[in-house]
Amino acid sequence: MRALRIALLSVLATFGVLLPGCVELDGQRLSWYYDEANDQLLILLHYDGVHDSGSDEHGKGAEQLPEFVQQGDVMLLDWPLRVDMKSVREEAKNNNVEPLKRSAAQLITSIQVKSIGYYREPNGKLGAVQLITIPQAKAFVRQANALISQAILDSVAKASKDQLGKVTMPRTLERIVEAAKDDYPWITLDGHAVRAVCPVHPGEWDREKSKAFAEAAKDLARSFRQRPDKTEQEISRALAWFAAAPLSYIDRGDKIEVIVGRATMPSTFRAEIRDKYEPSLETALIDSVKTDLDPLLAEALLDEETKPSEAVAAVLKAGPPEEQVRALLGAFDRGDEQQKKAAVERLNRWAMDWNRTRTVPEAPTGLQPTDDLSAWKSWYTATKHRGALSQPEEKNAKPQADPPAKPPTDKR
Repeated sequence: MRALRIALLSVLATFGVLLPGCVELDGQRLSWYYDEANDQLLILLHYDGVHDSGSDEHGKGAEQLPEFVQQGDVMLLDWPLRVDMKSVREEAKNNNVEPLKRSAAQLITSIQVKSIGYYREPNGKLGAVQLITIPQAKAFVRQANALISQAILDSVAKASKDQLGKVTMPRTLERIVEAAKDDYPWITLDGHAVRAVCPVHPGEWDREKSKAFAEAAKDLARSFRQRPDKTEQEISRALAWFAAAPLSYIDRGDKIEVIVGRATMPSTFRAEIRDKYEPSLETALIDSVKTDLDPLLAEALLDEETKPSEAVAAVLKAGPPEEQVRALLGAFDRGDEQQKKAAVERLNRWAMDWNRTRTVPEAPTGLQPTDDLSAWKSWYTATKHRGALSQPEEKNAKPQADPPAKPPTDKR
């Protein structure tokens, strides 16, 4: 298993990540689906509550943000996990780079990154969304598997006899190495889901799994003794995330499988990182991304004859369902009397569909253009935070009214 960790760190090093910066997020949502007809994997990455860290030690956020957008960089959770695409492209062309890193960089350069637009949430925070396209996805996965195998073989070959002697699962390592020599499918696409597989020795895996759970139980008991309230809160959040996250684990005896996503429908991972939003980067974000996303979403939702762009269509098809509601709320706020009526009617139809197919949280129904739409804003907040990896209290958010007894929808 250590070989797999080394392989992952090698890939991270290739990306040029783990570097500090001044741009932070309050949260992030990651959605994806596989377009089988065109053999491409489409990933939507929502950056919620983009703001400055407040420190210029590693540069200025107002300068880093335009460069980030222009280069097509990607950030996972926070700036230290930024994929610096300029560095990746340079490594892909550099013959002096280690062959494995250069091959990984060349593979990454085939990924297309496009900023779709920015959006204003009901609580006033500004965010932005990217569309990440992996063309020829099946070939991409085959090449990624080959790189994983090579990374494993290289790390084992470089390990000393003493290091190999300290491996806690030697028979599992033998199976991993043999698999790496035989074009093993470490990652496969299963409909919209991504399946990761690793061979194991059944006895070793059961033993180490039991030891890991025993250690976790001890740590948990110690934590409950030292800080019971905080531990209870953290455990509740972690269990809520695992319950809502589209994750599955299968132990097949001689191998383990982790399935990310659901084969039959697009999925979304949600993370709440902090609650420190301030607006100093709003101008830089709007100037860099340029497109206001919500009017485009609202136009497509209100006029069925409108043909949205590929990026907007991707948000409507596979993005978090609350995106459609936020766009319609914006249309209501911006519109005249006729537009307000159209927005409310569309929200009511959306709610009926949602409550029939998804139900949680229940969407408001039967509203009129003269009604207060605070119930929808509460629904948006509840849906956006539901199943998030962490759920910090929103100190900066304006209080929302509680939803009525009949508290929208996505046709997914």
